[in-house]
Amino acid sequence: MSPGFDENFYKELLAKRSHFDLKERFVLQPENGKGFVVKRGQAFRIVEAEGPQIGDVWFYNLSNPKEHFWSNYTMVLEGVHMKRFSRLWSEMPEFRPMATVLEETVSTRGAHPHNIALGSHCTTESWELLSGMKEHNSCYMNGLQAVTPFGLGERDLHDNLNVHMNVMIDGKTGNVTVDKTECEKGDYIEFYAELDLLVALSVCPLGDGSFLKSVPGKIIVRPLGVEIYDTYVEPKPFPKWSDWRPSFQNKISGLARDKDV
Repeated sequence: MSPGFDENFYKELLAKRSHFDLKERFVLQPENGKGFVVKRGQAFRIVEAEGPQIGDVWFYNLSNPKEHFWSNYTMVLEGVHMKRFSRLWSEMPEFRPMATVLEETVSTRGAHPHNIALGSHCTTESWELLSGMKEHNSCYMNGLQAVTPFGLGERDLHDNLNVHMNVMIDGKTGNVTVDKTECEKGDYIEFYAELDLLVALSVCPLGDGSFLKSVPGKIIVRPLGVEIYDTYVEPKPFPKWSDWRPSFQNKISGLARDKDV
């Protein structure tokens, strides 16, 4: 767990899960992306609706989408795979938790966590590069479909989380391998929103992740479910960082004056 994490707060939150109220539920079909709002203090799940299926997820501050998920520093603080009580951190200058994982069910059955913060998503161009298939559906296309109704565009598709994806990194070579997900129908990952969030979800055309070891055209892509809950628990305020910018600005101004002399 990252520094400053209040484990007792989240253990108490977990103990209250039976009192969470389901507010919204929908199913996202293959070759689609959808954006949805999760208010501060709500929880949401991404569920394997019909069987094993990968999803790509983007996180934005609803009121200021320039603040978004930062995969690199999240991995530094939380590890590569997101599991219970992992926090998803935002970019500078805010640099704060956007959401906290309350549960992910695949590892409770003995499998390793599947939710990797590498921040990558397939593009139509990468499909053409790797398979020769042109104009193929991609998470980039689905993500664009998800964020466009909220006034965002291609340049706003930053780092994302790959949920239900079975990715391993070789500690010696650094090579990344993708295997078929071990998730099953009904498995889910659940997040607690620390901020008002815009969440964008793509049903990944890789299906269950076995694409690289299967015959092109034989990929099975299944829908993903989303459930949003009221928890009735307010997030703990995140402390403000000390402001180094005034002294930095004075330093820069001083350098500029010296240059003019």
